Amino acid sequence: PVNMVKKEDTMKERIEELEKELAALKAQLGQKYEPKDGNYIVQGDGTIFDTEEWEGERDYIGVGRAFDTKEKAEKARNIMVKHDIILKYVIDHAPDYAPNWNDFNEYKWCVEYDFELKKWVIDFCVISAPLGIILMPEHVAEKLADDLNNNRIEGV
Repeated sequence: PVNMVKKEDTMKERIEELEKELAALKAQLGQKYEPKDGNYIVQGDGTIFDTEEWEGERDYIGVGRAFDTKEKAEKARNIMVKHDIILKYVIDHAPDYAPNWNDFNEYKWCVEYDFELKKWVIDFCVISAPLGIILMPEHVAEKLADDLNNNRIEGV
């Protein structure tokens, strides 16, 4: 009987913890996402600095590249650097390209990594594209995929 009482108390405590977690999750459901700035800034060149050590103006806060932990800043930097390299490649090879979203016969090409094939492949969209995707003409996509697959692009 003593063991049952202790077990019951433990279960009640766990139920209370779960109810608090559930209440917190319910409170988050309708909230608008607002990015919060932190002390770690990812600069355009990929370097990270801690604003606690910065003695200049704090006008850089709020630019979307400030994170609350160094680990998050490093993860963001790695993604941003790769994205920027690919974006620069596309702009260098097709500086005037702009997709025509009114033309449903025009393919808008992109490059993506196929984890089954374990290589970069080209793909296209016609009427929509995921956020953050870099679109390009087909010949640029083919060359980019080939360059990526043959390690001819540093940093990606």
